[in-house]
Amino acid sequence: MESSLPRAGVFHPRVVSDPERIQAQLQHCARLGWTILIEHVQREGFAESFWGRWATPVCETVEGEQALNDLSDCCRAFPDHFVRCTAYEGDRMNAPVRLTMLVQAPGSDDIGSRGHMARATMANTAIPSDCFNAVRKALRSGHEPLIVSLGSKLTGVRMELARHRWRCIDIRSGAALVTWSGFARAEPVTLHRPVACRQEFLHSAAGTLAGPVLLELNARLQALRSAGGAQGPTP
Repeated sequence: MESSLPRAGVFHPRVVSDPERIQAQLQHCARLGWTILIEHVQREGFAESFWGRWATPVCETVEGEQALNDLSDCCRAFPDHFVRCTAYEGDRMNAPVRLTMLVQAPGSDDIGSRGHMARATMANTAIPSDCFNAVRKALRSGHEPLIVSLGSKLTGVRMELARHRWRCIDIRSGAALVTWSGFARAEPVTLHRPVACRQEFLHSAAGTLAGPVLLELNARLQALRSAGGAQGPTP
């Protein structure tokens, strides 16, 4: 694993935060038939030999899409953890390690305002049913886009919601960080199933932002509904 030693003499792991590079590496591993393992650990346990496993290790198609989706889901679920992916030759966990790549580190200097990407990274995902239903109810007012400010932990971003597309916006720059579109309910239709969609990452930190944003969005909409309304569109 790559690392750097700053002037203060403190060890810092080097994070691969460019989504295009991560995707290319995963596709390379998949084409070679290597098994890809996603792991995570709390900040205090970075130096430990045991990291928690996320999902089942995959040896998959040449596109590497399942590994990319698993990696994105892990980063969303554990935004304050270190997250890495390891590739083993063949399909056995005791096989030689061919790649170890750290893709998330709490407070990493590699993730910042310069992380906006020239080309988006797309991934299949699913919106929790309670969040999707809350947005649809809020949009019944007829205001599109519906602007929703988030809570104290996410004061730097806001959500712009329309029936066919949701956008997470950086308030300072006005740039989109994450978008969700192509919503499709599974058949037979039921209000309690997650809703499939396409998730578009437009910033290198988007993988760590998407999950907390959706959780906060749902909580915020529920609170606004209880209070009797939500903020309308921007002038």
